[in-house]
Amino acid sequence: MDLIARHYAHVREVLLVADGVPVVFAHSITAPASLRGAWRALGRLGERPLTATLFGDRRVMRGPLAFRALDERHPLHRRVAELGLELPARLWARRSQFLRHDRPLLVTEVFLPAVLALADARTLQAVPRATPSVHHPPSARTRAAALTAAR
Repeated sequence: MDLIARHYAHVREVLLVADGVPVVFAHSITAPASLRGAWRALGRLGERPLTATLFGDRRVMRGPLAFRALDERHPLHRRVAELGLELPARLWARRSQFLRHDRPLLVTEVFLPAVLALADARTLQAVPRATPSVHHPPSARTRAAALTAAR
């Protein structure tokens, strides 16, 4: 991603909520210079979801999806735990890289246990669709974060 250990990155973290229940923790990261260029729209998203920016622009290309189980040692598992949510020892996540004008944006979605219950409820009975909303975790508003070599 053209990010060097100990340099800064633009990080956006949001908690996606459906029917008042957190279902996905989303973490996106890009180089700060990209906010003045290819990904400038990210700096103006505020409470709006990232999806419109990613899928509404034909110049954005998505790389392959990667899936992984995150245990309690993983930084994103620990970050979600900081939100005070009751979590299992293992969470599933998917990650993909988006490119716009050859500038990368790495997006990771951590699926919370309630996402399965939400899916089961919709499969078993006809219920109105939930209106998803975006909540920025209290201490995780878009911020610059120092990267470490471990990431």
